[in-house]
Amino acid sequence: MLKNQGSKRFLENAKIVGFEDGYFPPPFKGSKGFYTVLASVLTENISPIDVYLSLIEIDGLDATEKALNILAYFKKEGKSFDIVLLGGITYAGFNIIDPVEVYEVYDVPVIVITQDKPRDKDVEKALRKHFIDWKKRLMILKKFRSKAKVFKIVKGKTKLYIQPLGIEPALAQEIVKTLIVKGTYPEPLRLAKHIATALGKLIFSKYFVS
Repeated sequence: MLKNQGSKRFLENAKIVGFEDGYFPPPFKGSKGFYTVLASVLTENISPIDVYLSLIEIDGLDATEKALNILAYFKKEGKSFDIVLLGGITYAGFNIIDPVEVYEVYDVPVIVITQDKPRDKDVEKALRKHFIDWKKRLMILKKFRSKAKVFKIVKGKTKLYIQPLGIEPALAQEIVKTLIVKGTYPEPLRLAKHIATALGKLIFSKYFVS
């Protein structure tokens, strides 16, 4: 458990990995065999150090494995990280990154960040309706919810919801606020989202109608 030591002091040399997914055409949701980008950006405080890209299946169940492989790559390259930020736990539709598994494998704090308050009942309803393996996906969600409470943070006009794991909530809130410097999103996630979205649109450019 990372205890409160002040966000500015912690972030002076902290290395953070942010994960976000890319664009895909809405009609591809629920389709088999289509992939989009999972981007991870490693930053020191808010300055980017490295970027790693992977492909994850739309509505698949390979996002956790891909995220763990990306973190393993950073470790192999001697690029340590102190905290992991996830832009939600569902990517490419309902492909899930398991925050608890990430935390347990690498023993670093994980903070899940969303712009909207989590609506578990709606997610469960969608999983039951669209997925044969809905129980497996729902189990990952419920396991995480049992270990990480939801907290609302506000900075200026920015409103976010965070779920910290392995770190004191007060410190997690301070860190997230400090990382918001451009726009309304923590910098590691903002950069990852920008990259993933641009590449996702490039991948699916032939599906756009001019």
